[in-house]
Amino acid sequence: MNTLKQITQNKSNIFQTIIIGTIGGFLVNFSGIAGSWLVGSMLFIILLGLFKSDLFLPKFFRNIALGFAGLTIGETLTKDTLDLFIILPQTILYMIISLTLFILISFYFYKKFWNTESLTALACTWPGNLLLIFEILNKHKTEMKLVAMVQALRIFTLFLILPTIISIYTKPSIENNFNFSFDLIIAIILTIICIVISIKTNFLGGELILTAFLLGFLNSNGIIEFSIPKILNNFFQIILGTFIALEILKCDRKFFFHSLKPSLFSALFAGVFTITTAFLVSKMINYPFSALALSFAPGGAEAMIILSVVFDVDPSFVGIHHTLRLLILTILFPIIAKQLSKK
Repeated sequence: MNTLKQITQNKSNIFQTIIIGTIGGFLVNFSGIAGSWLVGSMLFIILLGLFKSDLFLPKFFRNIALGFAGLTIGETLTKDTLDLFIILPQTILYMIISLTLFILISFYFYKKFWNTESLTALACTWPGNLLLIFEILNKHKTEMKLVAMVQALRIFTLFLILPTIISIYTKPSIENNFNFSFDLIIAIILTIICIVISIKTNFLGGELILTAFLLGFLNSNGIIEFSIPKILNNFFQIILGTFIALEILKCDRKFFFHSLKPSLFSALFAGVFTITTAFLVSKMINYPFSALALSFAPGGAEAMIILSVVFDVDPSFVGIHHTLRLLILTILFPIIAKQLSKK
């Protein structure tokens, strides 16, 4: 009901916001940058958002984007996906090690150089499930502005850096298809059902997980067979890019410049750390750098899955890593936050 009210009251603002994001993606697409629709929408929304304060997207659009990420995984889950389980134990182990190092190093810098309160420092460095982080910070009455700024800028930087670096090693390859088959319509309807169930049951990330499992089961058993048109992939890149830009614009100018140094550190460190880790692991186990970079990224699960299609990387490989990352981080954050709040 609240969502319908938001859409009714802000329909012109929502339309303007999507149009601006689309124009940005369309123009940047001429540059040939991979993930251009996502990058372009982010840049244009931020630039115009400095002069327009009424840009808006309801949270429901993010639920739909998560569902689309699940749809993307479901499309690629076939009997051949079982071959992934040969390499997954190694790559998952390296992902857990890199996540641990990323959190520890970032936490140390926030405490040492910016004298940040422990729970806030943890929230700034924690690369997953931002909704849960905000809920727990609110419970402990902890300031959230710095966390929102740091997290949003980190994701923004990852979306700028990763596609550019990956493009050096992997040329973008996405089918320019417009085939809306009957099976695709069924898959979209099932995705919507999974989104509604997740919202009604407050299942964080359920839009992605339920959709991926359901459509993956149907697809791998030959019950339905579908391919996602390029136009849909482009649209959801725009939605994700717009959301990230709107999060950054929530900070007022004074606070933005005050928190810019720690935020930039976190953003650049995340990008460099992800690229370095993915490059080293790709050499160690002889696996494509692009797949590992998208899988090891500390944040932006739905976007990394959607970008995997652009780079011809198996979305199920990327999706398994991000689903597991979110699951581990969701379980651990409340436990560690409770211990830090006691101290």
